[in-house]
Amino acid sequence: MQCRINKVATRRNDKAREDVLVKLNLFVTIRGRFRQVIEALQTGDVDMILISLTRPRWAKVQQSFNTGDLNVILKAQREYWNRVSDGLMGPLSPQELRKHLIEVFNNNNIAIKDETRLLDFGCGVGRIFMALSIYKYQYTGVDIAQNLLKRCGKVVRQNGIVIHLDGYSLPFADNYFDICIAYSVFTHSSKNQVPTMLSQISRVLKEGGIFICTIFEDTIMRLPVEHNWVLLNKSEFTSLGRSAQLKLMDEYQFPEYAEYYQTGLIFRKVASIDG
Repeated sequence: MQCRINKVATRRNDKAREDVLVKLNLFVTIRGRFRQVIEALQTGDVDMILISLTRPRWAKVQQSFNTGDLNVILKAQREYWNRVSDGLMGPLSPQELRKHLIEVFNNNNIAIKDETRLLDFGCGVGRIFMALSIYKYQYTGVDIAQNLLKRCGKVVRQNGIVIHLDGYSLPFADNYFDICIAYSVFTHSSKNQVPTMLSQISRVLKEGGIFICTIFEDTIMRLPVEHNWVLLNKSEFTSLGRSAQLKLMDEYQFPEYAEYYQTGLIFRKVASIDG
């Protein structure tokens, strides 16, 4: 009987400690968010106020976007992704993502062979590598966030390489890769960054190489407020792609972000684009 009472008391104590931790965490979160809301209110910037209310950590990145300085933007993005790196995986399991990618490959006659060199641009924790683990190919992942790369490195191990990017220049020779995939990268990028990023991707792709990415195609009114800086619709993005010798081949709906209206685009690098 005494043993049962002790167990009940222990469970109550554990529950009490858990409640305290939850309340403490809530207090810290609210305090930090309140401070950022106050700072946003002082600026008078409506966008900043809305972002501070819905996604406070991203507010600093939004501020960097407003500067137009590519180095300032990159630094803010790196700090953000390093802070939120622990929980980044995405709602799709590797098996679900694999099924999706295989469908995209099959519909567009994209072959993955032993000699295929694939660049995972903005590789994060390595979810593309995990999804494509059924293939034998040459994997390279790059990202600006060291914390994400540490997780990706543990997944990739000796089956590929991961490289930290200090800036916008990709440390590879011209015409090196057969395929480049950039999922959920341009959906978190400033307009000012996109031309440079596309130019670098095109440079390292072989002629005839494939570039797969996702963007937000809809207008600001249908997007979550934290993404309201992303105004590059398909027409604008494909126009920048054309300037970088990337010709749009196909498009599709990426299931992971259907609720955010994220659209997948497939480009091919060409020698020249007429018209």
